Amino acid sequence: MKKTITLLLAVMMLFAFTACNNGTPRPGDELTLDDNATMANGTVNFKNSDTTVLSKVSGNNYKVTGVLAKMNAAQATAWGTVEGSQYVALEIPTGVDATTRRGWVSAADAAKSELDDSAFKVMNDLKVLSKDDATWGMILAVTTGDTPRTDIEGNYVWRVEITEDGKDTVIYTVDMSAYFTE
Repeated sequence: MKKTITLLLAVMMLFAFTACNNGTPRPGDELTLDDNATMANGTVNFKNSDTTVLSKVSGNNYKVTGVLAKMNAAQATAWGTVEGSQYVALEIPTGVDATTRRGWVSAADAAKSELDDSAFKVMNDLKVLSKDDATWGMILAVTTGDTPRTDIEGNYVWRVEITEDGKDTVIYTVDMSAYFTE
């Protein structure tokens, strides 16, 4: 009986250790809406609308639907746009010692495993995340005031590529096409 209990405990501990990744978010974990996103050195907070929905389509591909939040004056100033601009705030699991490449791409380019820089519209510079970063808050604005952003016309999927030190690159896409008309 003692041997059986010891064996059961050993098996249970093995499952517990395999299920645990010490709590550090890693590339490949789920994207989530971020209601604690900040800018301007943490002084300006961004919160999603109660009706904003982030749905997983497949793999690391997501779609945003619902009514987006609108920026107030302080948020617009921090982001560099005008008051009333619609946005979604996301939390991206980046792991540690990661670099990212991100920007807006077409639906066709979003599905590709590799892209050169020319595929990105309004590409952000490469960002290197420190050892202390394990998640990263990203605020995606899709309008300038009430007008859909013309600088991303035809490129309504936001793509981020995350390379954690010594590991394969993980690609996330977020389809925002519901907020644009062709």
